[in-house]
Amino acid sequence: MDETTVREIMTYYFKLEKSDVKAMPKEGSGPDFLQAGRAIELKGTNSDFSRAIQQFIDYLLTGNYQGLSVAFPHDLLDAGKMATFVAFCQVATAMNQSVPTYILTEDETFYYVRRFNHGKDVWTAVLEEIYNQYYKKRHERDDWQMELAKKAPLEFKNFSQTLRKNLHQLAKGPTDSRWFMKSAMPHVDTSGAIIKGFSSEDTSADNRARSQ
Repeated sequence: MDETTVREIMTYYFKLEKSDVKAMPKEGSGPDFLQAGRAIELKGTNSDFSRAIQQFIDYLLTGNYQGLSVAFPHDLLDAGKMATFVAFCQVATAMNQSVPTYILTEDETFYYVRRFNHGKDVWTAVLEEIYNQYYKKRHERDDWQMELAKKAPLEFKNFSQTLRKNLHQLAKGPTDSRWFMKSAMPHVDTSGAIIKGFSSEDTSADNRARSQ
């Protein structure tokens, strides 16, 4: 998922949430959105992660912003990047900052956005998801030891793939996620403008998608 698509999805998301968010011009430096003095920075799957972390640090330390939120696709992170992101979030916690984090994903029909109140909660949720998968198999199958003996080595041999799979599932919900049908998502203006939220007529397409 490229950064332009992330920007379009988050613009629509903020409209649905009726958030007073200002979309900043795409050219030049600075965050992608502003909300009550808080910088909101977006990244795509192939964004330069080292540069992204430097930007996140700059937004927190310059004093130009009241805080930071970030949004990126589930497949931006691998195991190493997740460790770096969690460490960054711990630094933010020490500065009394929460770094709300939006994880995006998609399937053939829908886009999904899940908000975590704190960036470090993303890692906590991944660990809980892994625990639940193994715990469930243990109690559902008589041959659970044999089953898990096959499953675990494959998952931990390529933990980045396992991490992304679980982030994808977490972003899809079924709870705490916003989702909207790709074909029903209207064109949204992502230029510099205040995002005030849709009228009831504007959101009818999204409501129809949710009812199906």
